[in-house]
Amino acid sequence: MDNGTIFLLEQWAHWSKVGDGGNQLAKLNYAAVAPGFQSLRRASSSPQISDAVAAEVDRTVATLCQEDPESGRAVCLYFFRRATYQDVARRMNIERRRAAALVKNGIAWISDFLDDPER
Repeated sequence: MDNGTIFLLEQWAHWSKVGDGGNQLAKLNYAAVAPGFQSLRRASSSPQISDAVAAEVDRTVATLCQEDPESGRAVCLYFFRRATYQDVARRMNIERRRAAALVKNGIAWISDFLDDPER
């Protein structure tokens, strides 16, 4: 997995909980794919990425959620809740192996999308 993309997703999830990102998530209705995200807005430290970068990641995740809802939901659960694959599997009512594959595929898709100069 691409550690740079994982870092961006971790920071994006943090941004979505503590800053203007929370308002963006409400507008995008992430509650539909990651129920309970509103209750996670408790973190106090600042994200380590700019609002512009976080917004770009946010748009990318939203695109993933539209194009592949199952992977999008798995990625959102994994990063919003800092969940394990087992937690994602339980919430999605799927096998752990399938949850791991969905998260990994979602991360790869996001990485490719962010790296695509023609998007």
